[in-house]
Amino acid sequence: MKVIFAGLFLFVCGQALTDVQAGSDYPSCIIQAQHNGSSKTRRSEALLSERINVLQADISIARKSRKLTQVQADTLWQKAKNIHNEIQHYVSQQGFLSAGERASYERELSALTGELCKKVR
Repeated sequence: MKVIFAGLFLFVCGQALTDVQAGSDYPSCIIQAQHNGSSKTRRSEALLSERINVLQADISIARKSRKLTQVQADTLWQKAKNIHNEIQHYVSQQGFLSAGERASYERELSALTGELCKKVR
C-alpha cells in the first residue's frame, strides 16, 4: 500500500511539473502525459487506477475552485468510480485485463477526461 501511495505521489508530482510547463491546472487534461505512462511495462490495471486517481483529484480541485457544480462533480466522480469498480471486477474474475478491455477503459477515461476539461475551460 505504501508503495502504491509513493508511486502515486511521484506520478502526481511529475504531473504537477508537466502541469506547470503546460500551464494547465488539471493534470488529467494533459492527455499525452496519460498515454505516455501506458507504454511502461507496469501492470495495466495499476496504470488505469493511477489515471482514475488523478482524474478524481482534478474533479475535486475543479469543484473546490467552483468550476464545477456539486452535481457535475458527483456525476464525474461516480463515472470514474464505476470504471474503477469494473476494472477491479474483471481483474478479480480473470486475474488480468485483456488488451481489448484495457483499450475500452482507456477510451472511457479519455472521454471522461474530455468532459471534465470542457467544463473547466
